[in-house]
Amino acid sequence: MGQTETNGQNLGSQDRLIKEYCLHLHNHNKSRPAKKVTLLNNMKSKFKDPSMDTEKLFNQLCTLSAIFLKDGNKIGYNEKTIELLANGSKEKTI
Repeated sequence: MGQTETNGQNLGSQDRLIKEYCLHLHNHNKSRPAKKVTLLNNMKSKFKDPSMDTEKLFNQLCTLSAIFLKDGNKIGYNEKTIELLANGSKEKTI
C-alpha cells in the first residue's frame, strides 16, 4: 500500500507538519526563505522541536512539488501546490 512508519502515528503527524508548514508559507508569502539552509532553520524555528527531521520535511515538500531547488541552493515555491497542501489536499500540481 502506501508509505508506513513503525508506529503508524508518524504518518499522520508528518501530514500535519506538511499542512501546517504550507499554511505558514501561504500566510508569509512576502517573507519566505530564499535558500535551503534558511528554510531548514525556519522549519526548526516554526515547530520549536530540536529533534525534528527538517531534511525529511524538506524532501517531502519537494516530492509534493510545493518547493523546488534552483541554482543549487535557492528555493522556488509553487503557490498553487502550497495553497492546496495548506488546505489539506495531497494533490500534486506542476
